[in-house]
Amino acid sequence: MTDRKLEEEVIQDFRANTEEYWRTRGDYDEVHALLLHWEDDDLNVAPEVSKLRDILDENFRYSTKVFRIPSDHPRAKLQVELSTFLDKNSLLPRSLTIIYYAGHAGEPDKRKPFNEGRSYWRAKRSDGPSLDWFELQLLLKTAAGDVLIILDCCYAAQKTRDGRDDTKMEVLAASGYGSRTPGPGKISFTSVLIRRLREHASSIAQNPNHPHLTVRGLHKRMFDERVTLGLTESPYYCDLSNEDHPSIALKPLEKSLPSGFERRTAKPSSTVLLRVSLIDDPTGLQLANWLKSYAPRGVHAVDIEGIVLKARRLQGLSGEYKDFFPGSTLSKLSEAAQREIAEKLMELDQTVSNSVSAAASSAQPQSNSHIEQRSAQQALEAISAVVDNVCETYQDRLLLDVNGNVEVDAAVKAVDAEDLLSLQGYIQGYHKDMPPASELDSDELRPTMKHDGSIFEHCKDMDSPHFIFGEFRGRRVFIEVFHYEPAEDAEGAAQDVPVNTWKQFSRMVALLSQQKRVAFHILQCLGYVHIRDRHELQLVFELGEKQSGAQECKTLVELLNTIKRVPLGQRLALAHSITTAVLNLHRVGWVHKELRSDNIVIFRSGNKVDTGRYTANSEAPDYDFATPYLFGFEYSRPEDEETAKTPDFNTDTLIYKHPARWGAPTAYFTKIHDVYSLGIILLEVAFWKQAALLPFAKNLKSRRPNLNPVTFRNEAIKEVNKNLPHQVGTVFTEVVISCLRFGEHTSGMNPLDSHNWFKTHILEKIAQMVGRM
Repeated sequence: MTDRKLEEEVIQDFRANTEEYWRTRGDYDEVHALLLHWEDDDLNVAPEVSKLRDILDENFRYSTKVFRIPSDHPRAKLQVELSTFLDKNSLLPRSLTIIYYAGHAGEPDKRKPFNEGRSYWRAKRSDGPSLDWFELQLLLKTAAGDVLIILDCCYAAQKTRDGRDDTKMEVLAASGYGSRTPGPGKISFTSVLIRRLREHASSIAQNPNHPHLTVRGLHKRMFDERVTLGLTESPYYCDLSNEDHPSIALKPLEKSLPSGFERRTAKPSSTVLLRVSLIDDPTGLQLANWLKSYAPRGVHAVDIEGIVLKARRLQGLSGEYKDFFPGSTLSKLSEAAQREIAEKLMELDQTVSNSVSAAASSAQPQSNSHIEQRSAQQALEAISAVVDNVCETYQDRLLLDVNGNVEVDAAVKAVDAEDLLSLQGYIQGYHKDMPPASELDSDELRPTMKHDGSIFEHCKDMDSPHFIFGEFRGRRVFIEVFHYEPAEDAEGAAQDVPVNTWKQFSRMVALLSQQKRVAFHILQCLGYVHIRDRHELQLVFELGEKQSGAQECKTLVELLNTIKRVPLGQRLALAHSITTAVLNLHRVGWVHKELRSDNIVIFRSGNKVDTGRYTANSEAPDYDFATPYLFGFEYSRPEDEETAKTPDFNTDTLIYKHPARWGAPTAYFTKIHDVYSLGIILLEVAFWKQAALLPFAKNLKSRRPNLNPVTFRNEAIKEVNKNLPHQVGTVFTEVVISCLRFGEHTSGMNPLDSHNWFKTHILEKIAQMVGRM
């Protein structure tokens, strides 16, 4: 064989094996889809949009958001939404942005030549609001990655903006210029699209090496289906790229994280520092390198090194429980606690040892790469889980089994307990140097809208709502408003905040301003503003990344009374988060005291939030039920601080109170009373109805003066036993009753045993139900 012929064969073989790679663009790090339709829609496209979203979410693992174009100022509001979406999600070169629209599109006014060929989106077939998509499409040029525009509307293939040189921009539309398309139904463009995407996802699931589905190829398949379905119009494809780039490929993203890994792992601040720490630990370094070689998509090397380093540090605490070094926090624990932690550290030793052995064997030539990948990822999850277990057990013991202040040492740092002990120290008064409450400049705080999304106008809203969105120094914030009765001077004239009210409020602000973990479900407090002429104290909270784009929110009681149908998966996620928040508050010795459904806020993000399989029929898919936030902290306090037995005869709040706290309370407030309130909230979540509207409580107002509170609780339990198993099953029923009878179950227990009972019989049972969803 001549050298020339050999060279030609090598070139042909290379082309044959790499043709698919060069022909498609599908290896994206991120894919974000914005699905658009009108809020005032006479086609009822929402069900099909929801199905498409499910496919992109569940089968392709794309990040999706639905935006309902409002009727008032539609162009301006869509422009803001597009700009925000692109700025947040389209900054990476290896990203794909999908913009989808379903609805009417009308022919432009031919009397105006400059409008010819433009695409005008309309809310209704005739009349109604409209907007010029031609102008807004220019915004898509700001995306750093590729862009796919999907249009299910008439007159879809109109005049378009020029494309880009360095990235891909393609259009897949229901029809060409001057054509009309079928409305929602079996033969609609979106229905055909959903079927083709589902078919492709199924093929990929069965065979990971199945060829990619390019946008050009998708168009061909939809084009071929038109005859079978009897479609009168053919789908339209257009490449707006100025360069001859390969067609965009649509394929599922890989699962980014092993189960629970993101929740457990905190990213270290410096890769270099971690390497310095591991470089003197050949075993740890070998293990980290092996795990990194098969890292799941989305898990960075620094994450893996961090979890290995943490495991190795915890191993340094190992040994017989009697050998724990004198004077450390370990030596302050009871012998039983030391034994328990020693056993868990032995489990960690075994897990790491098994993983190190697997890493060593992977160097063998006969190793199977697929088996190695599965083994490494299982080892990563196992190490992460057992590290979590060791840390949680040790934290519980330090927080609940040690009397007095705990000094921070190497063991405390190794189990990540430093921040929890600091917070507990401020709550219990061990630390006297808590920073005071910060008063913010009222001129820098600008309320923008009420929590329901309506505009906030000072001149019309002298009686401020309880919650307000606002801006403070360029950041979006969330404001909780408290009204107070001013103190009076000797002549009866209104003065400032009463001394006791101010003392309690300022301490609460200082505590809420401390850094807390996300599991507390409390927004970070920035400080307060005092509006003296309206007798208002305003708590200002910083919105997190997930909530910063929220346009509205609702309290739980508002959702109970306005949203009629919420699937079990979303309700369980909500129940788990609220219960987790209560556990973490109590863990550091803090009681809320006003747990009610009107003190729980859930934000509406505009993004569909998947909390399980049974969310497809939700009437509120874009409310983040898994991330509620607790408010109403004006009366919260440390458990061991004496609480006044203040009489309470308000029937709206009485239903959430433990029998011992009715009317003129017979007992000081404790965790038991919080857990009872939690039980009533979980009862509401289970029935998805406000407790006051349930049969056992409907006559509360008329019967209250003569109603025995214990009898009332027993009627609530009777209602739960009778009707709740049919609604949510026996396990959820048992959880609710465990909350309502928590005081009986934990009578005589010490704080740690009571905490563990709560975890075992309440939190873990809810977690198991969430896992089954």
